[in-house]
Amino acid sequence: MNIENMPEEIILSRDSIMKAVNSPIEINLPLSKSIANRLIILQALSKGKVQIEKLSDAEDTILLSEALKQSQGEVNIGHAGTAMRFLTAYYASNPNADVILTGSGRMLQRPIKTLVNALKKLDAEISYLGNEGFPPLRIKGKQLKGGLLQIDSGVSSQYISALMMIASQFDNGLKIELQGDTVSMPYITMTQKLLQLCGIEVEFKEKAITIYKGDFIAKNLTVEADWSAAAFWFGISILSATKLMLKGLQSESLQGDAWLLEWFQQQGMKLKFSKKGLLIDPSIFKLTEDIILLDLTEYPDLAQMFCVLFSALRKKFSITGLQTLPIKESNRIEALRTELSKFKVEFQPYSSDSISGDATNADFSLHQSIATYQDHRMAMSFALLVFVCNKITIQQPEVVVKSYPGFWKDLEKLGV
Repeated sequence: MNIENMPEEIILSRDSIMKAVNSPIEINLPLSKSIANRLIILQALSKGKVQIEKLSDAEDTILLSEALKQSQGEVNIGHAGTAMRFLTAYYASNPNADVILTGSGRMLQRPIKTLVNALKKLDAEISYLGNEGFPPLRIKGKQLKGGLLQIDSGVSSQYISALMMIASQFDNGLKIELQGDTVSMPYITMTQKLLQLCGIEVEFKEKAITIYKGDFIAKNLTVEADWSAAAFWFGISILSATKLMLKGLQSESLQGDAWLLEWFQQQGMKLKFSKKGLLIDPSIFKLTEDIILLDLTEYPDLAQMFCVLFSALRKKFSITGLQTLPIKESNRIEALRTELSKFKVEFQPYSSDSISGDATNADFSLHQSIATYQDHRMAMSFALLVFVCNKITIQQPEVVVKSYPGFWKDLEKLGV
């Protein structure tokens, strides 16, 4: 399936007489967007000392790479939220930069005030060109002073990662004191480990991160396969009762979403690593709890897949720790409730940091059209339902290019 010629919507259906296969179906996972985007910034800051053997072909990564070639004029990063946060800090600390940083309509609705306020405390020159607290931003770069900074860590871990990556260039380094309940901690830890691999001294004690002034060392680094992308295939494997080989996954990973391994093993799924990747066998997977309870404070990007999977299995579920979801590519909590309600999944009253549903009486017999809200994870999550519905329509299927351009092609391997 050619992404470039993708229609406004696609209808997914599955060949019910698909021939059984003896060997696992191989899935070509994309490389980690989270690791790649951090390494691209570190490569720019190191002036080429940090080299990356191969990058993700995700649209977000391509947009960030292209943006870093600019230091003047307007820089439009579309829907790429990570790029918006990382580039705000990067340009603010680059004395040669004088840019207007903007994005899509949805991007102009996503708050960035916490990061801008933090940078201004470090003497950054940033102004809002639209609504207060939101892009577009006018950024005139300069040498920042560093020192001590306190920041609310309950809004977005990317604010903290953005500050950490530029901090070694400050005369005084930077100490960041995290306030509140920290979300997505594994992504902060990922940034710490990547900085250390590149020769930057970082200490992380309790709720204080200290990044010391220093120079990057010459380093060639590789990017792992993406555990966030792998999440959809765990669900697909279960609903299709198919063994899969997820190519390129590593047991020792920098990615927090590798927690998937632990959770699915606890539910009986057979998982085995080899040189090729991870073999997953759903033959004895089973959910025994009356209500599935999950706290995804550290793994919020997995929420959509789990909500759709539990609904397809006609389970009751309650997922907490989702306070970052309303400011993602879509309001993911609202989007999930709206689209799953089409299948008669029932929900408790709306909450901005959790979602609780009852799918015991869900109806997957009708052909439904799913709005994806320009959100790649909505499209890939709801694709799981092709294995319990006769047909399902996915609107804006091209949104998967943001993180996983080959998703639809891989899905066809399962007779879809």
